[in-house]
Amino acid sequence: MSEKKYKENKSIIPLVSTIVIAVIAIVLAIVAIMTLKKDKPGENSLSTAVDNFVPTDALIEECTYAAHDLVRDNFSVIRLYITEGLAHFDEPYGNLPEDGIYTVNSTEYSSLEQIEEMLKSIYVNSEAERVLTNIDGNGKAVYVNREILVDAVYTDEAESGESRPLYTTETVLGISADFTPDTSYTKDWSTCNIAVLPKSETECELTIYLGGLTPDSEIDENNKDSVLETAMRKIDGEWRLAQFVY
Repeated sequence: MSEKKYKENKSIIPLVSTIVIAVIAIVLAIVAIMTLKKDKPGENSLSTAVDNFVPTDALIEECTYAAHDLVRDNFSVIRLYITEGLAHFDEPYGNLPEDGIYTVNSTEYSSLEQIEEMLKSIYVNSEAERVLTNIDGNGKAVYVNREILVDAVYTDEAESGESRPLYTTETVLGISADFTPDTSYTKDWSTCNIAVLPKSETECELTIYLGGLTPDSEIDENNKDSVLETAMRKIDGEWRLAQFVY
Protein backbone atom coordinates (compact mmCIF):
# COMPACT_ATOMS: atom_id res chain seq x y z
CA MET A 1 0.00 0.00 0.00
CA SER A 2 1.20 3.52 -0.74
CA GLU A 3 2.52 6.11 1.69
CA LYS A 4 -0.52 8.23 0.88
CA LYS A 5 -2.93 5.95 2.54
CA TYR A 6 -1.85 5.00 5.73
CA LYS A 7 0.88 9.00 6.63
CA GLU A 8 13.24 23.62 21.58
CA ASN A 9 13.16 21.21 24.46
CA LYS A 10 12.39 17.56 23.93
CA SER A 11 12.26 14.57 26.28
CA ILE A 12 13.28 11.23 24.84
CA ILE A 13 11.55 7.86 25.23
CA PRO A 14 13.31 4.78 23.91
CA LEU A 15 10.82 2.08 22.96
CA VAL A 16 12.37 -1.36 22.51
CA SER A 17 10.02 -3.70 20.72
CA THR A 18 10.27 -7.38 19.87
CA ILE A 19 7.83 -8.59 17.25
CA VAL A 20 6.93 -12.29 17.62
CA ILE A 21 4.05 -13.76 15.60
CA ALA A 22 2.78 -10.27 14.79
CA VAL A 23 2.79 -9.14 18.43
CA ILE A 24 4.85 -6.12 19.51
CA ALA A 25 6.16 -5.72 23.05
CA ILE A 26 7.66 -2.34 23.87
CA VAL A 27 9.71 -1.63 26.99
CA LEU A 28 9.78 1.99 28.12
CA ALA A 29 12.67 3.88 29.68
CA ILE A 30 12.94 7.63 30.06
CA VAL A 31 16.53 8.50 29.22
CA ALA A 32 16.80 12.29 29.26
CA ILE A 33 14.97 15.58 29.29
CA MET A 34 16.63 18.24 27.17
CA THR A 35 16.54 21.98 27.85
CA LEU A 36 13.47 23.83 26.58
CA LYS A 37 14.15 26.54 24.03
CA LYS A 38 11.94 28.85 22.03
CA ASP A 39 10.80 27.52 18.67
CA LYS A 40 11.87 29.22 15.51
CA PRO A 41 9.04 31.13 13.78
CA GLY A 42 6.88 28.87 11.63
CA GLU A 43 8.39 25.60 12.81
CA ASN A 44 5.35 24.33 14.69
CA SER A 45 1.82 24.03 13.33
CA LEU A 46 -0.25 23.33 16.46
CA SER A 47 -2.85 26.07 16.28
CA THR A 48 -3.23 26.81 19.99
CA ALA A 49 0.42 26.37 21.00
CA VAL A 50 2.14 29.23 22.82
CA ASP A 51 5.73 29.87 21.74
CA ASN A 52 6.99 30.55 25.24
CA PHE A 53 5.07 27.77 26.95
CA VAL A 54 7.20 26.04 29.60
CA PRO A 55 5.85 22.60 30.53
CA THR A 56 6.10 21.32 34.07
CA ASP A 57 7.99 18.12 34.85
CA ALA A 58 4.64 16.49 35.60
CA LEU A 59 3.29 17.38 32.14
CA ILE A 60 6.43 16.11 30.43
CA GLU A 61 6.14 12.83 32.31
CA GLU A 62 2.43 12.58 31.45
CA CYS A 63 3.13 13.19 27.76
CA THR A 64 6.01 10.70 27.85
CA TYR A 65 3.88 7.83 29.09
CA ALA A 66 0.91 8.73 26.89
CA ALA A 67 3.17 8.85 23.81
CA HIS A 68 4.61 5.43 24.66
CA ASP A 69 1.17 3.83 24.86
CA LEU A 70 -0.26 5.55 21.80
CA VAL A 71 2.73 4.84 19.56
CA ARG A 72 2.61 1.19 20.63
CA ASP A 73 -1.10 1.05 19.75
CA ASN A 74 -0.46 2.89 16.48
CA PHE A 75 1.84 0.03 15.50
CA SER A 76 -1.10 -2.36 15.98
CA VAL A 77 -3.06 -0.27 13.48
CA ILE A 78 -0.17 -0.50 11.02
CA ARG A 79 -0.46 -4.27 11.23
CA LEU A 80 -4.22 -4.13 10.89
CA TYR A 81 -4.40 -1.74 7.95
CA ILE A 82 -1.05 -1.99 6.15
CA THR A 83 1.27 -4.91 6.72
CA GLU A 84 -1.01 -7.83 7.65
CA GLY A 85 -4.75 -7.32 7.90
CA LEU A 86 -7.06 -9.85 9.52
CA ALA A 87 -7.35 -13.41 8.29
CA HIS A 88 -10.55 -14.34 6.47
CA PHE A 89 -12.55 -17.35 5.39
CA ASP A 90 -12.27 -18.32 1.72
CA GLU A 91 -15.37 -18.37 -0.41
CA PRO A 92 -16.62 -21.74 -1.75
CA TYR A 93 -14.43 -23.14 -4.52
CA GLY A 94 -12.01 -20.24 -4.05
CA ASN A 95 -14.31 -17.79 -5.78
CA LEU A 96 -14.15 -14.06 -5.16
CA PRO A 97 -17.00 -12.88 -2.94
CA GLU A 98 -19.90 -11.45 -4.96
CA ASP A 99 -20.20 -8.49 -2.60
CA GLY A 100 -16.44 -7.83 -2.62
CA ILE A 101 -16.13 -8.70 1.07
CA TYR A 102 -14.64 -11.70 2.86
CA THR A 103 -15.81 -12.80 6.30
CA VAL A 104 -13.06 -12.17 8.86
CA ASN A 105 -11.68 -15.20 10.70
CA SER A 106 -10.07 -13.69 13.78
CA THR A 107 -10.01 -14.29 17.52
CA GLU A 108 -8.75 -10.73 18.01
CA TYR A 109 -11.67 -8.84 16.45
CA SER A 110 -15.17 -10.14 15.85
CA SER A 111 -17.10 -6.95 15.10
CA LEU A 112 -16.66 -3.63 13.36
CA GLU A 113 -17.59 -1.93 16.63
CA GLN A 114 -14.48 -3.40 18.29
CA ILE A 115 -12.23 -1.91 15.63
CA GLU A 116 -14.01 1.44 15.84
CA GLU A 117 -13.63 1.56 19.63
CA MET A 118 -9.96 0.64 19.33
CA LEU A 119 -9.32 3.44 16.81
CA LYS A 120 -11.14 6.00 18.96
CA SER A 121 -8.95 5.02 21.92
CA ILE A 122 -5.84 5.94 19.89
CA TYR A 123 -6.79 8.86 17.62
CA VAL A 124 -8.90 11.99 17.77
CA ASN A 125 -12.41 11.23 16.51
CA SER A 126 -11.97 12.73 13.05
CA GLU A 127 -8.82 10.70 12.40
CA ALA A 128 -10.34 7.53 13.81
CA GLU A 129 -13.26 7.98 11.40
CA ARG A 130 -10.90 8.57 8.46
CA VAL A 131 -8.91 5.42 9.18
CA LEU A 132 -12.10 3.41 9.66
CA THR A 133 -13.89 4.55 6.50
CA ASN A 134 -11.45 6.09 4.05
CA ILE A 135 -7.82 5.35 4.89
CA ASP A 136 -6.78 5.17 1.22
CA GLY A 137 -8.60 8.31 0.21
CA ASN A 138 -10.69 6.27 -2.22
CA GLY A 139 -13.86 6.25 -0.13
CA LYS A 140 -13.57 2.53 0.59
CA ALA A 141 -13.29 0.99 4.05
CA VAL A 142 -10.96 -1.94 4.72
CA TYR A 143 -13.25 -3.41 7.40
CA VAL A 144 -17.04 -3.35 7.15
CA ASN A 145 -20.12 -5.14 8.39
CA ARG A 146 -21.13 -8.07 6.20
CA GLU A 147 -24.52 -9.73 6.03
CA ILE A 148 -24.37 -13.51 5.66
CA LEU A 149 -26.94 -16.31 5.67
CA VAL A 150 -26.79 -18.88 8.47
CA ASP A 151 -28.87 -21.89 9.26
CA ALA A 152 -32.01 -20.94 11.15
CA VAL A 153 -32.24 -22.32 14.66
CA TYR A 154 -35.63 -23.08 16.18
CA THR A 155 -36.02 -23.85 19.85
CA ASP A 156 -39.77 -24.32 19.75
CA GLU A 157 -40.50 -27.84 18.58
CA ALA A 158 -44.03 -26.72 17.72
CA GLU A 159 -42.63 -24.54 14.96
CA SER A 160 -42.73 -26.64 11.86
CA GLY A 161 -43.87 -26.61 8.31
CA GLU A 162 -42.46 -25.85 4.95
CA SER A 163 -43.08 -22.12 5.42
CA ARG A 164 -40.48 -21.96 8.15
CA PRO A 165 -37.33 -20.13 6.88
CA LEU A 166 -34.28 -22.33 6.56
CA TYR A 167 -31.84 -19.44 6.92
CA THR A 168 -31.52 -16.19 8.84
CA THR A 169 -29.29 -13.17 8.28
CA GLU A 170 -26.34 -12.50 10.56
CA THR A 171 -24.04 -9.46 10.66
CA VAL A 172 -20.34 -10.32 10.85
CA LEU A 173 -17.05 -8.49 10.47
CA GLY A 174 -15.84 -8.38 6.89
CA ILE A 175 -12.64 -7.34 5.14
CA SER A 176 -12.51 -5.85 1.65
CA ALA A 177 -11.45 -8.33 -1.03
CA ASP A 178 -9.32 -5.50 -2.46
CA PHE A 179 -7.11 -5.39 0.64
CA THR A 180 -3.57 -6.65 0.03
CA PRO A 181 -0.83 -6.50 2.69
CA ASP A 182 1.88 -4.03 1.74
CA THR A 183 4.97 -6.21 1.43
CA SER A 184 7.04 -3.18 0.41
CA TYR A 185 6.69 -1.61 3.87
CA THR A 186 10.10 -2.00 5.51
CA LYS A 187 10.26 0.59 8.30
CA ASP A 188 11.88 -0.95 11.35
CA TRP A 189 9.71 -0.57 14.45
CA SER A 190 11.72 -3.11 16.44
CA THR A 191 13.41 -0.18 18.21
CA CYS A 192 12.31 3.43 18.30
CA ASN A 193 12.83 6.62 20.28
CA ILE A 194 10.15 9.24 20.80
CA ALA A 195 10.87 12.93 21.39
CA VAL A 196 7.98 14.71 23.11
CA LEU A 197 7.52 18.47 22.91
CA PRO A 198 4.54 19.79 24.92
CA LYS A 199 3.20 22.96 23.30
CA SER A 200 0.40 23.56 25.79
CA GLU A 201 -1.49 21.67 28.47
CA THR A 202 -3.50 19.92 25.76
CA GLU A 203 -1.15 19.70 22.74
CA CYS A 204 2.16 17.93 22.28
CA GLU A 205 4.34 17.35 19.23
CA LEU A 206 5.98 13.95 18.74
CA THR A 207 8.98 12.93 16.67
CA ILE A 208 9.45 9.17 16.28
CA TYR A 209 12.91 7.82 15.41
CA LEU A 210 12.82 4.27 14.05
CA GLY A 211 15.49 1.63 13.53
CA GLY A 212 17.69 2.75 16.41
CA LEU A 213 17.90 6.40 15.34
CA THR A 214 17.86 9.08 18.05
CA PRO A 215 17.49 12.87 18.01
CA ASP A 216 21.30 13.02 17.93
CA SER A 217 21.56 10.84 14.81
CA GLU A 218 22.62 12.35 11.52
CA ILE A 219 19.58 12.34 9.24
CA ASP A 220 20.20 12.06 5.51
CA GLU A 221 18.52 10.78 2.34
CA ASN A 222 19.14 7.19 3.35
CA ASN A 223 17.37 7.26 6.70
CA LYS A 224 15.02 10.26 6.61
CA ASP A 225 11.99 7.99 6.11
CA SER A 226 12.71 6.51 9.53
CA VAL A 227 11.89 9.82 11.23
CA LEU A 228 8.15 10.34 11.63
CA GLU A 229 6.30 13.34 13.01
CA THR A 230 2.85 13.54 14.54
CA ALA A 231 1.12 15.16 17.50
CA MET A 232 -1.06 14.35 20.49
CA ARG A 233 -4.09 16.25 21.69
CA LYS A 234 -5.76 15.97 25.06
CA ILE A 235 -9.53 15.60 24.75
CA ASP A 236 -11.81 15.09 27.75
CA GLY A 237 -8.77 14.35 29.89
CA GLU A 238 -7.33 11.69 27.54
CA TRP A 239 -4.42 12.01 25.12
CA ARG A 240 -5.02 10.94 21.52
CA LEU A 241 -2.84 10.97 18.41
CA ALA A 242 -3.81 13.63 15.89
CA GLN A 243 -2.82 11.45 12.91
CA PHE A 244 -2.20 7.84 11.99
CA VAL A 245 1.54 7.64 11.47
CA TYR A 246 3.44 4.93 9.64
